[in-house]
Amino acid sequence: MTETAPLSEPQVADDHHGALSRKLTAFGNLAITYSGVGAAAGIFSLFGFSLGFSGATMVWGWVLVGLLWGVMSLLFAELSSHYPYAGAVYQWCAILGGRKVGWWVGWIYLFGILFVLTGAYFVLPVAVVPLLGLDGSEAQLVAIAVIALLVAAGCNATGIAALGRLNRYGVVLELGVFTVVTLLVVIFAPHHRSLSVVTNTLGTSHDAGGWLRNFLGGGIFVSVWVLGLFENGGTLGEETIDAQRKAPKAVLGAWAVTFVSGLAFILAILTAIPDLGEINATGTPVQDVISAAANDKGGELYLVLIACITLLACTAIFAGAVRHLFSMARDGMLPWSPYLSRTATRTGAPIGAIVVIAVVTSLPLAASRTIEVLVTGAVAVLYVAYFLMTSVLLASRVKGWPRRPAPFSLGRWGLPLTLVAVVFTAAMMVNLMWPRAATNPHRAGLPVAWWLLGAPLIVGIGYYLAVVAPKLRRARSEQPQLHALNNG
Repeated sequence: MTETAPLSEPQVADDHHGALSRKLTAFGNLAITYSGVGAAAGIFSLFGFSLGFSGATMVWGWVLVGLLWGVMSLLFAELSSHYPYAGAVYQWCAILGGRKVGWWVGWIYLFGILFVLTGAYFVLPVAVVPLLGLDGSEAQLVAIAVIALLVAAGCNATGIAALGRLNRYGVVLELGVFTVVTLLVVIFAPHHRSLSVVTNTLGTSHDAGGWLRNFLGGGIFVSVWVLGLFENGGTLGEETIDAQRKAPKAVLGAWAVTFVSGLAFILAILTAIPDLGEINATGTPVQDVISAAANDKGGELYLVLIACITLLACTAIFAGAVRHLFSMARDGMLPWSPYLSRTATRTGAPIGAIVVIAVVTSLPLAASRTIEVLVTGAVAVLYVAYFLMTSVLLASRVKGWPRRPAPFSLGRWGLPLTLVAVVFTAAMMVNLMWPRAATNPHRAGLPVAWWLLGAPLIVGIGYYLAVVAPKLRRARSEQPQLHALNNG
């Protein structure tokens, strides 16, 4: 099988166009990837939503989705070992499936991660509003979200090395929060229950069919929302020292730490719920349990830490979005590509992409302050890209990929694991796109997730036909042998 290289080879250069510096350590990569998941903040902000749908059985969503994301992470690790390029999802698909396929998957993923980033901004108000005793008006929510945007953009402008150092502290902070809070709840919570509570639906359903509908319609969603973006370990590979060996470790390390720490935290909260009958009515179950175990001051400190973790998560997701935009621009696949692929002289940061990401993600801030709705639609778009990417990978494996070894390889397990990933991403895509009032309500006649996918597709068709397709035709006719690549 012949694979096609990116239009512009990843490089370390000093012309400030298409150049990224290899300054990130392996732990720095892991730290940014882990911070981008933002498990502590995500669980805090969305725990009550899933609890309200399927009670304590929501924990099985974390187990199921977490293990399946372990499969996805193995695939990402192998791909990042072969191709540690910025804009990983786009580059992987362009290399394995051709540049047309790569552009379309990259285009869909670009909008998905932009929407997810906007949703991440709105996690900050969830912690700040109760901490400061605000009334949570629309203007307040948007203003706090703008703060998250500005912090993320400013931190990214300092360069990848500084961002890696910052997120190393973030890893310590987030794991510290998970560990300390879990221990406080286990030791000091006034109510303790056995692990059998994980079979308690808290009255949300009364038969197996009703439970399954609620579980798939909401109970599983905190896990689907929180677990993901582990491909950032690959997209940061281009800036990571000894990337073919270190990037896979960052991907798998971030997944393992997220899965284990998140599971322990969720179990601790569920087994310490003070009143099983009333917990869903409060709207703040995590904060209520922590306050019961460590008094109100402990609950306030927890909110402060969650706010800090949220800001770090925003900077990490922002970094992944910037590098995806930068990578497509470096290949000339986006409008204003020369500007978007420009890097700063001193820091090496993709400054053009940073400015555009900040501007673009500020536009939807006033569209929806309902975090569940915004994040669901955003993640639905991401899963479309994930499904397409895993499908491209499956087709490539059937044709014999990989033909050359890499430091991390799945060997004979590659094909069955890829098949599992295709089924998983297809199922999640359908589930998230399903038109249900709680997670995908109608806006202007269509479900939100359909708008978030449909609008970029319509714009993309026009831009592809007018600009991208002619560019690819010219590239083939002028340089038919350009970038004939190794077989991976």
